[in-house]
Amino acid sequence: MAKEEITREEVNKMLLATDNERRTVFHVAANRSKPETFQGLLNLVKEKLKSEEVNKMLLATDNEGRTVFHVAAEWSEPDIFQGILNLAKVNLTTEEVNKMLLATDNERRTVFLVAAKCSEPEKFQGILNLVKENLTTEEVNKMLLATDNE
Repeated sequence: MAKEEITREEVNKMLLATDNERRTVFHVAANRSKPETFQGLLNLVKEKLKSEEVNKMLLATDNEGRTVFHVAAEWSEPDIFQGILNLAKVNLTTEEVNKMLLATDNERRTVFLVAAKCSEPEKFQGILNLVKENLTTEEVNKMLLATDNE
C-alpha cells in the first residue's frame, strides 16, 4: 500500500481548525501533550505552513480569549513553551509579538502575568526576554500596569 503525502492545504486546514471552544490543535497540545509529541507538531508546522499561516495559528484566541502563549505559559512543560517562543521569534513581526505580549484574556491577564503566576522561572524569563527585545518603555508600562479580574 502506498503512503500518501499530506498536502500543505490539508495540514493548514487541520492546524487552523477549532473545536467548540475555539481552541486550535496548538492550544490543546500546549496544554496536554508531551514534549516529543509537541515537537512532531512543530516539525509539521515548520514543513507545511507559510509564515502568515503560522502567525494566524499563534495569535488565534479561544473562547476564554487565550492565545497559545497564555495556555503554554500556564500549563505546558518548559520545553514546549520554549518551542512556541522560538516559533514566534522566527515567524512573528515585532508588531505581532507586541500584540501577543499585550493581549489579555477574558480575565484581563497578559501572557506576562500568566507566566509570573505559574512559578516557573524559565517561562517567565522567556517572556521577559521577548519584552526586552520588542516593547517600548510605554508598552512595558502598559503591560506592567495591566490588572486581572482577581
